[in-house]
Amino acid sequence: MTTATRPLLRALRSTLLAVVACLGFAAQVRASPEVGVATVPDAQVALFQRDICGTTEAEFETPQRVEKRGHIFVSIASYRDQACKRTIADLFAKAAHPERITVGVVQQNKAGSAEDCIAGCALCLEKQRRGQILVKDYDYTQARGPAFARWAASRLWDGSEFYLQIDAHSNFQPYWDQSIIAQHRALGDPDAILTHHPPAPAQIHTALARGRTSLNCLSSWDEDGIFQQFSRIVDARGPLPVRSPFAAAGFLFMPARALHEVPFDPYLVFLFHPEEALLSMRLWTAGFNLYAPVRPVISHEYHRAKPLRFYERANEFQTCRARAVTRAQYLLGVITRDGVDPAFRAGLDRYGVGHARLLADYYAYVGLENPGLTLIEALGFAPFGRWAGGPLAAAVPMGGSAPVIKRRCRRPPAAKMSRRP
Repeated sequence: MTTATRPLLRALRSTLLAVVACLGFAAQVRASPEVGVATVPDAQVALFQRDICGTTEAEFETPQRVEKRGHIFVSIASYRDQACKRTIADLFAKAAHPERITVGVVQQNKAGSAEDCIAGCALCLEKQRRGQILVKDYDYTQARGPAFARWAASRLWDGSEFYLQIDAHSNFQPYWDQSIIAQHRALGDPDAILTHHPPAPAQIHTALARGRTSLNCLSSWDEDGIFQQFSRIVDARGPLPVRSPFAAAGFLFMPARALHEVPFDPYLVFLFHPEEALLSMRLWTAGFNLYAPVRPVISHEYHRAKPLRFYERANEFQTCRARAVTRAQYLLGVITRDGVDPAFRAGLDRYGVGHARLLADYYAYVGLENPGLTLIEALGFAPFGRWAGGPLAAAVPMGGSAPVIKRRCRRPPAAKMSRRP
């Protein structure tokens, strides 16, 4: 080795060590089960973060963790809801295997109030000490609507095999966890998602006794050109969950891998109804199949005394909603990309239509080609034969669920229409 070559070799060695160090750090970040990989903020993300309607929270990929087979992660978004702690205590008390349950709570409360989801609940405090309740706190003035809160809750996922999303004012049936996992596995469909608007407390016991369930099977267009869904009590007719055209935000039970394939959208701020339309479309076009549980495992308190809503800050809500809804309209094919408010264009491709099925096919499948209240009459017939196959053919016979829907899920009078508040 000559004197002249030594500086060159030292420089090369330093460069190699720096590269190795960088690669080692990158590998460490990717391998860590607790670290999310941050998406490099582009101009559109930065614009959203600076906007008065946006947030400064970074966008992260869903953390990769080893799944805990047979475990359920329960996502709860609570806005000043005093029923939240009762819901959490009830789900643990009624579970067949409470040790396999983890709850992720995003609570948006007024400081010093009785709205906290954990305080004052002995069982909740015990489960939190054991690491079975994970909490993300926001002041209520920072609330950005349910879709954003559910995104924040998905960041708390602990690696459980199943992911259950519910509202903070729900009541559980005994052994609910055992029942819903058994219903999911009975389908033999790895892409199955069990979802519906749960029955009201006054409905659930009669429904269970008579072999009925709640099915989201009616829809109408709203003033933004986005469809809303409505539910009806139907005869279950058989031991297996019933095919459904829509996903419901108040009860969504799915394999946790859906968090990676169809991640929650952090940019859907100040929106309410478009949340379910987007969930339905994105999950279905990504290749997941929607079903209503054949046996409901929770009831939902639709009529509560003076509930507080995130849109109580009316001026801020109306201004931001009018801008944010353009994002939902584009993702659902109502307007072109140019019509989306510039602050809400981040991640449009990532959080849009899936790659397994077409948006037009979804609309055709649910029968929403024409505006106005639509009866889902063809579910299980032509659309079924066009795209379903394998275990689904045995799980949902074409002559099984569809006649029930056609006969019972008929157009109801407007005053009696069941809808999620």
